[in-house]
Amino acid sequence: MKFYTGSYTEHVGGDLAGNGVGIQCFNLDDESGEITPLTSSETINPGYLCINQSKQLLYSFQERLKTKLPLLLCFNIAGKEPKLLSTQVITGGLPCHILYIKEHNCIVVSCYETGNFLSYDLGENGIPQSNPQNITYGGNSINKERQEGPHAHMAHFDSKHKQLLLADLGCDKVYCLKMENKLFKQVNSVDIPKGGGPRHMVQHPNGEYLFVNNEMTAEISLLKWESNQWKWIKNVSAISTPHLNHASASAIKISKCGAYLYVGLRSSNSISTLKFDTENETLLLVEETGTRGITPRDFELSPDGKALIVGNQDSESIVCFGIDVHKGTLNYRSQINGIASVCCVKFE
Repeated sequence: MKFYTGSYTEHVGGDLAGNGVGIQCFNLDDESGEITPLTSSETINPGYLCINQSKQLLYSFQERLKTKLPLLLCFNIAGKEPKLLSTQVITGGLPCHILYIKEHNCIVVSCYETGNFLSYDLGENGIPQSNPQNITYGGNSINKERQEGPHAHMAHFDSKHKQLLLADLGCDKVYCLKMENKLFKQVNSVDIPKGGGPRHMVQHPNGEYLFVNNEMTAEISLLKWESNQWKWIKNVSAISTPHLNHASASAIKISKCGAYLYVGLRSSNSISTLKFDTENETLLLVEETGTRGITPRDFELSPDGKALIVGNQDSESIVCFGIDVHKGTLNYRSQINGIASVCCVKFE
């Protein structure tokens, strides 16, 4: 199985920096769990990646401040090495997430610094078109250092209810939009408990539950589809002990069966496994597993659901864990060292 990583290659902003290569491709042996490097492509700060339905094109961006004119990037990955097909300047700063939506043939970029989301139509050849829809919001929340204004962090497409869901860390909100006349228009918004900082989210396979990972509290907000809209139900902690008010949750993923959630914790260099019971709507912590490295910024589950690959951003390692599909627990299988500043993992 092939997977790609993005890595920070220069200073991003604040205390965030890296000395990685850019975009790299690896093979994961599904029998042994061994990770083998395949290709490397020098690219400035490709902070997040997504791949189109045909697995021919990879989209990314330069995670840079607005003053540095970050670029949107499109690569052909059908050959032996990625080939850059197009670039264009992003009208925003510090893009941090990118989503491909096959239903609307578009990609959505979330810009953390400027707080806006950009929706780019794709041409027949899959190349992002110019003049994207610029989706903007105002507001703030209670953490004056991190939530002084809107901070776009992720877009997720709810294919069951045909809604684009946007996580705003700065305003503690999830915005819900629908496509009307070729533009996304807001139909609702969900308030997340103040000070949480919604970062990433995943949807249950049945489509009726949404799990929002709050970066600053390491709590998961459980949302449920009720009365034709998303509603907040409750928050559940993803950690067994408080992280001294410095919790730093990163990625969140869900098993193919929907029974297990995985949450990255940079504040403890671990991944929490939680079990979700749809009948009782309970979310229980099963275990906390060390990632054998420092700063697990991102991880991904393999397409067969039997492996978890985590990139340890500040210890130059990628680690493979096996997944017990019956218990949801993780077991160490292998790792590869010398892979610097990994910030994104994406299976082909």
